[in-house]
Amino acid sequence: PFTHTHTVPLAARSLEKILACAGKAEHWEEGLRLMNTLCELHEITLDARVYNSLILTLCNNGQVKVALRCLEEMQQSGNRASSFTYTILLKACDKEGFEEEILSLGEQMKRRKVVPNQVAKKILKRSRKSQATSSA
Repeated sequence: PFTHTHTVPLAARSLEKILACAGKAEHWEEGLRLMNTLCELHEITLDARVYNSLILTLCNNGQVKVALRCLEEMQQSGNRASSFTYTILLKACDKEGFEEEILSLGEQMKRRKVVPNQVAKKILKRSRKSQATSSA
């Protein structure tokens, strides 16, 4: 049997590729397990790009609530969520009809001074309008 005697460095970018492939094959759970195992073995700290890939994979596989928790973990680890990160989550929340989460993400963006792109602006505007209509 093959026995390896040294550790090959693994870049965080490799994790992005693993997540993307696992997500496209609809095996996000296995991809997440593999990512966690590799992070432990190779002592990899996740960066914003890997978190974005993870959030995108989760959202694309209908795991929006898990993706929202991942955003919290991302921020707690010191990584800054970008407009891209928020747009992924806003689109997924919009698709699922998670109005409260959309408004919460909008507030987070405002507090953290993240400028929304056009897609995010459209979703936030529609959600605010919907909230105003239902409150009236």
